[in-house]
Amino acid sequence: MLTFAILTVIASLTYLHISGSSSMYISYLFIWPAIAAVYSVLIYLLPELRSMISNVCVFIGIIMVMAGSVWRGILDVDTVSSQYILYLFMGGMTLFLFGVVFALLSGAWKLRC
Repeated sequence: MLTFAILTVIASLTYLHISGSSSMYISYLFIWPAIAAVYSVLIYLLPELRSMISNVCVFIGIIMVMAGSVWRGILDVDTVSSQYILYLFMGGMTLFLFGVVFALLSGAWKLRC
């Protein structure tokens, strides 16, 4: 996931350089894979938190938020808005938070806290 964050930074900078315009959504796109990389490291260090459902929810949520960011960044340049961007952000954040909460609950269940 860290490699994906680095590739996202390179792709964002390339897009901003080629398009000649600036968009906050594209400029800070690398934050989402960085958050997923931190989550991956925590899951690796704390094996009690490993759960297939939580991992899938977190990573699909990150991808949905990134897709919304890219879409918003491209449409923001053209000064067009779309309602689907809001759906992508809300759905992605809901899946991300559900995955984190599920990992914490499954870890507590495994440790019998």
